[in-house]
Formats: sequence, C-alpha cells, structure tokens
Amino acid sequence: MNKVHSNDKPLNPLSGRVEAQLTRVLPRLSQFRRHFHRNPELSGEEYSTTEYLSKQLTAARIPHRVAAGKRGVITEIVEPADPGAPAVAMRADIDALPIQEENDVPYRSKKPGVMHACGHDVHSAILLGTTLALYRARPSPVAWKSIFQPCEESGRGACEMVREGALEGVDAIIALHVDPNLPVGKVAITPGPRTAFCQDFAIEIIGRGGHGARPHATVDPI
Repeated sequence: MNKVHSNDKPLNPLSGRVEAQLTRVLPRLSQFRRHFHRNPELSGEEYSTTEYLSKQLTAARIPHRVAAGKRGVITEIVEPADPGAPAVAMRADIDALPIQEENDVPYRSKKPGVMHACGHDVHSAILLGTTLALYRARPSPVAWKSIFQPCEESGRGACEMVREGALEGVDAIIALHVDPNLPVGKVAITPGPRTAFCQDFAIEIIGRGGHGARPHATVDPI
C-alpha cells in the first residue's frame, strides 16, 4: 500500500449528500441483512452470496468484479474530486459458521447446520448500503473502493483478496465488527488490532523422570 497523505479539504460538503443517500438506502439494509442471514454460506462456499452482491452492484451501475473462483467482490476505485487525494478501501467479511440456528425468526437460516452467528450478515449489509450511498453521493474528497471478502473464518480470505489485487492503489483500509457488548449507536476505535483473528496452536511440554526419593531432581510436566 502507498503512504497515506493528508488532505486539508473538509468532508462536510460530502456528509450532507451521504446522509441523504443513507436515509434513502436505510430501508433496504434490513432486507440485505435478512437475505444474507437466511442464506448463509461457509468459508470457501460463498457463491450465492457473491452472486447476490454482484447483482445489487450491477443494478446500481457500480463497476466491480467478482474474484477468482466466484467468491468475493471488489468494486473498482471511485475516483475523487481531487486527483491527488488518497484512496481508502472498505472491507466486510461474508462467510458464515457451521452452527445450527435455534432462533425462531422469519429470516432464520435455511441451511441446516450453517448460520451467521458472528455478524457477517450485518457486515455485508452495512458495506453494501454504504457502497450504494457513497456512489450516489459522488464526488468524494477521497478515492474509495469496497471489498467483500470470503473465507474470514478459515483465515485465508484476506490473503486471497490481496492476491486478487484488492489493495492495489489503496492508501488505507478500514473495517468494522459488530459487538453486542457496546451500546447501540456507540463505536469503539482502538489503535492497532481489535477483534483480531484467533488461531489454534499446540504446546509440547517435556518432563524429566526420576526417583521418588529425589523429587527435586525431576521435572513434573503436570
């Protein structure tokens, strides 16, 4: 990625247009989220989710491309009003988890043993709505693009998107993750990693045997 440089132009001229477009798209956010929740797909299987995202972007005439393997979507960079402005990427994950949904709601998962239990349905809906609103509110003081990333839960999706060139021409990238521990309307921002990826690891502990009369000469791994 390139080095981020400052832009002294205020964002206020854009904020009014974006707010108007967000108000316009807001009723559709619930529809987007419920569609994703009703049709979850595991890591590496996000074909229908990708197709749905592509159809929504195509209907809005937003230039984009589907990633290799037909999993994941990357919009083209939307050029800013100032040719020298930095470029920002927005990213959302789109995969679900191998968990049986027990919620009794009209939009519950239609796939046995698979559900959006980590909020990626919300993330996808938020980024889709934001993309629609920002595109309609052009021009922007910064360049931007949207990345809908597969395989977050398996830990390989980010590398796949990088290999796809998702970060080419990008100076910075931002993402979010829903957190039920935060009050509604509050956003937590932390320097460095936040809600970082968890990975399994193995530790081998080796002891040293000995005589019961000399326990001080042994190493008890327990």
